[in-house]
Amino acid sequence: MKKIILIFIVFLIILFSGLFFYTKYVNTNINIYNTNILINTEYEISYFIKSVENCKVINTNEKIMFDSLGEKEVKLIYKEKYNKYINKLAFWLDNKEKEYSFIVNVIDNENPIINAKDKITINVGDKVDLLKDVKVEDNSKEIIIPEVIGEYDVNKGGTYKLKYKASDSSGNYIEKDFELVVKEKKVANNNNKYYIKINKTQNVIMVYNKDENGNFNNLVKTFVCSAGENTPLGIYKTDLKIEALSLEGGVYGHYTVRFLKSRGIWFHSVPYFSKGKDHWDNLEYEEYNKLGTLASLGCIRLAVIDAKWIYDNIPNGTTVEIYESEELPEGVVKPTPIKIDINSEYKGWDPTDPDPDNPWKK
Repeated sequence: MKKIILIFIVFLIILFSGLFFYTKYVNTNINIYNTNILINTEYEISYFIKSVENCKVINTNEKIMFDSLGEKEVKLIYKEKYNKYINKLAFWLDNKEKEYSFIVNVIDNENPIINAKDKITINVGDKVDLLKDVKVEDNSKEIIIPEVIGEYDVNKGGTYKLKYKASDSSGNYIEKDFELVVKEKKVANNNNKYYIKINKTQNVIMVYNKDENGNFNNLVKTFVCSAGENTPLGIYKTDLKIEALSLEGGVYGHYTVRFLKSRGIWFHSVPYFSKGKDHWDNLEYEEYNKLGTLASLGCIRLAVIDAKWIYDNIPNGTTVEIYESEELPEGVVKPTPIKIDINSEYKGWDPTDPDPDNPWKK
């Protein structure tokens, strides 16, 4: 009898030892589908489970929203699962819930959407922000700044074929065609004889008179000048002439014509250090050699001969338009200014001054 009991005890020891080692070292395998998920989609966890071994996933019905790009961690909750007889006999099994994590790659394969006008119309010289009213939407909800593709010049009339382009961080992009229409400003048909345009960028003055239709389209004169950084853009009227004028900085201008009273902006010669009794012979020759560049405090400087032509021929009430452009109108050539040799004994004289005492004339 004792022998039988001993054999039974040994059997139990062997049985429970086997159960212990089986439950301790049994393999629990969870296999996941390796897949990319589109952004802004929702899936149950069961969607990703390919197969499981020796365990049971508890949260298979849990739904997850994938609303941001990149890698996203997903967690499974599972319990180990054994043969039902082992579960009954292996009383030490705690059967606690455990976690298994895996990574899902969230991608975007949709192009952004551009909401913008098909046509924008401005006048020549107007400043325009082509991106001001452009809205870009993307399913990634990221902020996308569009770009403008194509060349245009707000200072030159015409219709420019351009594109908006918007790209997201996933490389998806969209382009939208639009037109920028730059309208030429219509010059009023008034009773003035001339219309003056000043290209501040190029430092060129263009004087027009009327064509057969009464519009100011005939180019009469072209002068090189020096505007300044503070020269205002806009349209003004000449209103005063003074042959010799004291200027800011204790210098003097010859043949001056005012066209902006509130700012004290004039046409005038390159300044002189002083007024001569009978003629002008104390020219700021270094400033004279800057003609054709931005050099003034705001007025429009010219060679004496050109300032005199405006003084003699432009009546009060003449329109003066100042604008900026890298290009001159078709057919207009920038005159080449005269340079004064600063070592010359005649450097105090403007070479173009018609004064009979001008030594350059001799």
